[in-house]
Amino acid sequence: MIRGYSYHKFLILIALIIAQLLVPRIYILETSMSFDLLLIYLTYLSTHNSRFFLVFLGFFLGLIQDIITQYELLGLFAITKTSLGFILGTFNNYNRIWNRNIKVFFLFLAYLFHFLMASYFMFDRSMTPIYYIFQIALIQTFWTFLILYIINRFILIDNKIIA
Repeated sequence: MIRGYSYHKFLILIALIIAQLLVPRIYILETSMSFDLLLIYLTYLSTHNSRFFLVFLGFFLGLIQDIITQYELLGLFAITKTSLGFILGTFNNYNRIWNRNIKVFFLFLAYLFHFLMASYFMFDRSMTPIYYIFQIALIQTFWTFLILYIINRFILIDNKIIA
């Protein structure tokens, strides 16, 4: 196991993988969506870990999410979560410097990038208009950011992501 990665974080990861399987799907604009709990967990880990660890864990979490949620595009979430791990490594580097508004804006743009990339590859681009892909990505970003805000506000007491 990776040095410095404690057992309680590993148990939380296993619980989140199981929860990701059980999260209900929401149908908006004739497309099913679900909350990306693994993305929120990767964001939480970005406040304490290095960029290299986040890239590695992002790939691992994305591959697991590919296997459990969608097998048609195996590797899609692996590549998006790997790139998001790199982006969140920047969040880790500037976490103590940026104020709350910059952190919120940065995380929102990072989530939007993740969902835009995932939606772009998920839909058939010759049949699906780009504004529809942008709408889906924006809705998923809002939903995931809302869950992040609720977790940050009510569950994380001492280790807040956005302080």
